[in-house]
Amino acid sequence: MSLAAVFLILTSTVSGTDRHVPSEYSTIQAAINACNNGDAVIVADGNYTGADNKNIDFGGLAITLRSENGPDRCIIDCENSGRGFYFHSGEDANDFHLKSQAGRWDPDSQNWVQDAVTSLCIDGGDMASPIGFEPFPNGGRINMGAYGGTEQASKSYFGTAPCETIVAGDINGDCKVNLVDFAIMAWHWLEDNNP
Repeated sequence: MSLAAVFLILTSTVSGTDRHVPSEYSTIQAAINACNNGDAVIVADGNYTGADNKNIDFGGLAITLRSENGPDRCIIDCENSGRGFYFHSGEDANDFHLKSQAGRWDPDSQNWVQDAVTSLCIDGGDMASPIGFEPFPNGGRINMGAYGGTEQASKSYFGTAPCETIVAGDINGDCKVNLVDFAIMAWHWLEDNNP
């Protein structure tokens, strides 16, 4: 499944060098690896796949990453493996919570808010990855993005109002116990997540 990732912007007060993908650098990660604080990575229209176009690591840099002509024309396809971005080195990520009609965490108000749309990246992570601390309803599959697997992960939306009641056996949170729940349980049956 091809997942469109909205290119969000990390900003810096220092102006730097523009680095273009793919005309100067073959992958998004290669361009980021060449950056210094204040640089910008500008990604041309296209569908970006492969190891250096997912799990994109900013390495603590204060840079800007944006698409050349808008997010509708620039796609990061994680090929059902990994996540679009990985923030873990103190980057000033502002707000990278995925939009969700069931609810996303708003760090400014410190509350769950419901959006008019739901990101395709919700429940779009690697099926073999544990959901970690994602809140209910979580679809039984990790979200892509910076908050996948965390207590601030956006909630899964099933086309109706979120399920307000936890139903025993309802693993994905759609208010039904069915074969979808069984498939999720079977996928993780022999998983050992002990440290």
